[in-house]
Amino acid sequence: MPSRVTCSENHWARHWLCRDAAIAISQGASLGPCTRCGGELRYLVEQQFVGWSSTARFYLKRAVRLETAQEEGYDPFLFLLENADDPNDVKVWPFYWIKNKHGKWHVGQFPPLLSRDQLNSLLSQL
Repeated sequence: MPSRVTCSENHWARHWLCRDAAIAISQGASLGPCTRCGGELRYLVEQQFVGWSSTARFYLKRAVRLETAQEEGYDPFLFLLENADDPNDVKVWPFYWIKNKHGKWHVGQFPPLLSRDQLNSLLSQL
């Protein structure tokens, strides 16, 4: 599941960490222009699932964040993903970052474990 911030010309914006980009998008901010071509930067996710014949590319359209969990070293989100080839194909993806044993943010490996209230809080923000 490679993710990165890129423009439509596929220039990789290395100055953006994915978590920082997701936080910015959850706050309604733009990721700004590409420093190479001036195109709009977007958060790109590439996914391959069982039964899919090829890898699909999705852009992060919206993100909502459960900010109250950060103190515990757990940063859950709901991502609203739009298929790069078919804007009518929209998916909801639970995602999270967690602090590793060194205290640095690391991508979670499984969907976040949320209480019903936390899930309702995230869904109401989408």
